[in-house]
Amino acid sequence: MSSLPKPTNGPDKKDEESGYTITEQFRYEDDPPDGGWGWVVAISAHVILLLSLGSLTSFGPFIVELNSYFNHGTKEIGLISGIALLVTLSTGPIASALNTRYCCRSVTVVGGIIASTGLMLSSLATEVYHLYLSYSILGGIGYGLVLTPSMTFTARYFKKRYALANGIAFTGVAVAWIALPPIFQTLIKTLNWKHAFQVAGGMTLLISVCGALFKPPPQKKVAIETPTPSKTTIVQPMDLEGDVTPNEASNLKGSGNKSTCCCPMFFKVFDPELMRNPVFLILAFNFFNVGLGLFPTDRKSVV
Repeated sequence: MSSLPKPTNGPDKKDEESGYTITEQFRYEDDPPDGGWGWVVAISAHVILLLSLGSLTSFGPFIVELNSYFNHGTKEIGLISGIALLVTLSTGPIASALNTRYCCRSVTVVGGIIASTGLMLSSLATEVYHLYLSYSILGGIGYGLVLTPSMTFTARYFKKRYALANGIAFTGVAVAWIALPPIFQTLIKTLNWKHAFQVAGGMTLLISVCGALFKPPPQKKVAIETPTPSKTTIVQPMDLEGDVTPNEASNLKGSGNKSTCCCPMFFKVFDPELMRNPVFLILAFNFFNVGLGLFPTDRKSVV
């Protein structure tokens, strides 16, 4: 999600009891309408997940056709979708950082164009490794860029009805698993796998159209009161020869400015505290195991 505007200063007020000057600051936060344009956002996220994650995991009809066309084993052909899934999920942190730096709308539109370009270029492949570059890497990057904003942007429009809106968005993956394999199989039989990739690339451009509908939700102004001393506070020098050890003294010196830590830009876009959340770690481990199950095996190697 895009970063919120910086706080703005308001008029100063003086607290007579404490003698402090209260500097009023304002920041802007999302004001979820729980409806309205939010339903357009939920349906757009539904279509994006259908054409991204749903399309990526509905690659089965292409595996059979590419296996006979290139005369390779199922492992080599199945690796196309395996690498694409790996690249898609690995792009998630980058997509999250771009959403924070820019906005969900821009990232989704660009990601849809990249994914569509990867599918279009896949129709020109003459070797299997061409598909690794076009579909797996280029298409995977595009899918990864649109996956994160489509999953998170709905929360900015809904609070009370978030469960319903989130369900509408994520059912796009289930609809894709039911509808896309027969569609891809029909396209391959009616045309060929090259033209099927072109049609899929054209369909993927709808991701950019739906991403353009991700306009920011209404904002509300929240006041922040920050007490500051009305007079300059004189800090007396500390005698480091007393009970303060050299290590404690160095810690006290370094504790005044935490923003000077290494890689400050990294911590502006990434939150390392997430890696300490046990629920997140369990989900990440389970999704990793699910991803391993999506890798197809060669039937010839199975006795």
